[in-house]
Amino acid sequence: MRITTFCLYIPVLILLTFLCSCKKDHEAINAPTPSILEYIAKEPSLSLLNTAIGITRLDTVMSSGGPFTFFAATDPAFESAGFTGDSLRRMDPRQLQDILRYNIVKGRLSSGDVPGFLKQQFTGLHPLYRPYITKNYYGIFLNGIPVIKGNIELGDGVLQVTGRVAIPPAGSQLDVMNKEKDLSFLTAFVRNVYTFRTLVADSTYSLPPTGSGGLIYGTTLLAPTDSAFKAFGYADTTALINDSLKLVTGYYCNNCIPSYQNPVFGNFTFIGFTFTSDYKGQFAIGLGTNVILRSGSSSFWTSLDGFSFTGNGIAQNNPVRIIKPDMIATNGVVQKINQVFLVH
Repeated sequence: MRITTFCLYIPVLILLTFLCSCKKDHEAINAPTPSILEYIAKEPSLSLLNTAIGITRLDTVMSSGGPFTFFAATDPAFESAGFTGDSLRRMDPRQLQDILRYNIVKGRLSSGDVPGFLKQQFTGLHPLYRPYITKNYYGIFLNGIPVIKGNIELGDGVLQVTGRVAIPPAGSQLDVMNKEKDLSFLTAFVRNVYTFRTLVADSTYSLPPTGSGGLIYGTTLLAPTDSAFKAFGYADTTALINDSLKLVTGYYCNNCIPSYQNPVFGNFTFIGFTFTSDYKGQFAIGLGTNVILRSGSSSFWTSLDGFSFTGNGIAQNNPVRIIKPDMIATNGVVQKINQVFLVH
């Protein structure tokens, strides 16, 4: 009798278990998708970004006008840029909000939403400047900054996690270099050599016209550090300035073939706004690629990771290395490099 009663309970228990399981699954399916800011608030690796959002009241900015794509920098990215919780709280909230706005663009931009490859400026929440977004074989990039965890679909848009903070332009390339203590040789050179100053010192020089996309305007400058110039043989800024003819105009060399040599800095300037994301893939810089020299030799190669260059005259075991990448200005990009080089 007991066995019969127990057997009668078994189907009931199975049915109850099934109904409870279905209820949980139903609740999970119908759970509201969090917003971008809700996701950030709960993600431990984005705590500094969440602090910045709270300081700037970014929730009011993003309350309408979506969907958005938020390029969200991790805590190590903020720390590498010099930001801590205390320093964020001491900042002018408007300046901090401008930084955050620059990292937010309108529309959903996940890998699936962007067919094929592209590089273009996108309208975002910053009132003045539009960041460059690239999609290529190697992923999605914001001003050359790679997405390290991407395509997080949320209720009001997409979250793309990055390993660096994208900072909006704050003046010309000369203004950018003035903030770098180890670029004093090059900044002195720019101030004293007119032909070079017109290229990098004017914050409005070579700005793209409306609707052009900006891909062939502006200049990207490879900027050697002070120690790089000293290692090349320039003892001080006076010696560097006195050699301006060779550096920016070109020169004749009795023992060279051909006798006329292109200016040394011809290999240090690329046409347009170019980033480390454009240099990936180990290819020869020149016509037919996304990276074109303003003048100089075409025997110049990028690296697989996009952070170094090789070529005739550059030691294979000591490539030119970008040590601070993708510093954007209103008139171009500055790539800080570790050596002065000659490409034959």
